[in-house]
Amino acid sequence: MNTWLQLGLSAFVIGVVYLAARALAVYIGTRGERLVVCPETKDYAVVELDATTAARKSLRGKSWTHLKDCSRWETRARCDEPCLHQIAESADGCLVRAYVDKFYRDKHCAICHKPIGPIDWVEHMPGALGPDGRTVTWDAVPTKELPRFLKTHLPVCWDCHITESFRRDHALLVTDRPWTH
Repeated sequence: MNTWLQLGLSAFVIGVVYLAARALAVYIGTRGERLVVCPETKDYAVVELDATTAARKSLRGKSWTHLKDCSRWETRARCDEPCLHQIAESADGCLVRAYVDKFYRDKHCAICHKPIGPIDWVEHMPGALGPDGRTVTWDAVPTKELPRFLKTHLPVCWDCHITESFRRDHALLVTDRPWTH
């Protein structure tokens, strides 16, 4: 094969890989639920950016950010998306995971008092202890209610949440013994 043809083909492949990597990075960076304060109502709203379109437009070198969904659109018509400024100005992009991570960061379990540590987002998510003494995982709460939920609940490690859930769900199988030193 001709050397110039090989160089041209290599440059083309590198260009395609570069564009695909950039589009994937844009997609990953813009996906996920976000928690914003609606400028109109001053209440929390859950929004989702249109990650697919943003990634597609990035292939042409364009930056594009618009909402795909908003929890307020169920009761109101679409808006001019003024909340996009909050997302752009926030270091964490208002991602729900970042909001929850801040709640648990540098905290200790309300039951065993051990440090919570980094959150395992897949298998061992921490829970929260409510005023009623019951534990629940934060992902069982509707996202829009998360800020209010986290204000009334205390952080609980995964181990204690599982233990308390078992104690609650299978009370007849649990025997509490006094702790001896």
